[in-house]
Amino acid sequence: MKILSFDDNHQLRFERTSISKICNEVETPFYLYSENDILQNCESIINHGKKTGLMPCYALKANYNPSILKTIKDTGFGAEVVSGGELYFALKTGFAPEKIAFAGFGKTETAPKELVDIVGPVCETSDFLAKDRELPLLKQGDFIAVTGAGAYGQALASNYNLRPVIAEILVNNDKYKIIRQRESMKELAERFDWN
Repeated sequence: MKILSFDDNHQLRFERTSISKICNEVETPFYLYSENDILQNCESIINHGKKTGLMPCYALKANYNPSILKTIKDTGFGAEVVSGGELYFALKTGFAPEKIAFAGFGKTETAPKELVDIVGPVCETSDFLAKDRELPLLKQGDFIAVTGAGAYGQALASNYNLRPVIAEILVNNDKYKIIRQRESMKELAERFDWN
């Protein structure tokens, strides 16, 4: 089935649904996904995986909406996660733990406990804290201050890799107050329809 087509009245359709009907009922802009296309793509990959003996895993960083994840999980896919948030969503969606691949490095104690380093990628593998800087020997539990975060500051904060947004604190001399609470994984998860 063609995902996008025009009907006899020259109305654009997505699968068999009138896009203008959706636009009249749902505020724009929005993302539009084809469940059938997802299922067909997953089936094709699953069939290829059977020939190679490999288990395909869906990278949650691509789209972590629970409805999309459930559709993909139900085809037999595993999940590839790179953060505690993605692990939380994979498990909550129903991916079997033995079908979850935890990729990458530089994880914190909370994501998950058996994987901890103090540096590593936050967003992409090219990320770094500093280049050509001397640091004292650091051990687990030590803190470092990064005085400039560039694009990774709160103004551009997101839930990339399902990391909850961090708190903001305002300091005035010897006093401080939390001006934005840290987002919890539960709060992040509650934004989605899990049915």
